[in-house]
Amino acid sequence: MRGASNHGFALPLVLVAVAVVALSVASLAQTGLGRVKAAKAETERFAANLAAETAQARIAHLIATEPLGARSLEVAMQSARSRRVASGRDLTAAQIFLDGRPYALSLDNGPPLIVRLQDEAGLLNMNGASERAIARFLEGGEVSAPDAGRLAVALADFLDQDDLRRPGSLDGPDYARAGLGLVRNRALEDPRQALAAAGWAEKLPSSKFDMIIQEAAALPPGASFNPNTATHRALRSVFAFDATSADRVIAAREQQLLLNADDVIALTGAVEFDSNIQARPAASIILMMDVPRNSHGEIYIYATRIFIAQGVADRPIEFTRLKWPARVISRERARTNDHAQLVSLPVSASLLAP
Repeated sequence: MRGASNHGFALPLVLVAVAVVALSVASLAQTGLGRVKAAKAETERFAANLAAETAQARIAHLIATEPLGARSLEVAMQSARSRRVASGRDLTAAQIFLDGRPYALSLDNGPPLIVRLQDEAGLLNMNGASERAIARFLEGGEVSAPDAGRLAVALADFLDQDDLRRPGSLDGPDYARAGLGLVRNRALEDPRQALAAAGWAEKLPSSKFDMIIQEAAALPPGASFNPNTATHRALRSVFAFDATSADRVIAAREQQLLLNADDVIALTGAVEFDSNIQARPAASIILMMDVPRNSHGEIYIYATRIFIAQGVADRPIEFTRLKWPARVISRERARTNDHAQLVSLPVSASLLAP
């Protein structure tokens, strides 16, 4: 009886021990798998950062050395024929447009990056646009008309240097009483600072704000607006016309430069605009890059603001990273970047080996 009793107690103990060992092994396996995944993700991130750094350096070289026109970089390219001969003097010109259109950039043997260059003079200047233009801009980002009007007024009070409050808005001491911190009372240095204006964070969740603000700039208040590089929404906001008129402007500028407001008015019949209209790029360009993360089609998003020194012969530049990287985009979004349909980014002849 005692032997049978001992066997009866031993079996549950063995089962418990086996279960504990199995759980320990599973935990160790899970930990090991997690570390492998983390190491793989870090490797992918490092490779993406390296590709973005390389692409940024190549773009910087182009901006620093190639002629900068009203709507594009004029890149001197070595032709296929000249690459086969020793002289290397047969050059052809290519344009890199500064209106945000995508280009494919191949680095080594990896998949191509998608790069876009956007002249900030083609974006809505949050420091210089009127309240009506700001309201139209927000409405284009799916903000209701009443909310857009109130947010435009709030931004104007947030930026102006007086403490006079517009009807229904806040200014000066009102900010402190509302727990909103200090009113800015000066121009924005980055368009994302508009989120600190009264009501903006409440009415514009981060996803909507990020979508809207990527077509905005924080240039000096008197900076000019360039219709040759302007985004569709910036054109509609500045000139107060519809999408059809914006399409007409974008089609026309492919054929010839739009030099001033009269050229836009002749095309569209626009009767309202509140910016200094000139065919001249800003001293800053936004570089956006979609960098492959892995073989599954996921990508990292990078963005950098490139500042170009003015009135200096060698045109030095500097960078401010905006998103580095921003986030991983799903393969469904990545599929919209059909590399086969993209124009390759022109390569300067000075980068080619002799």
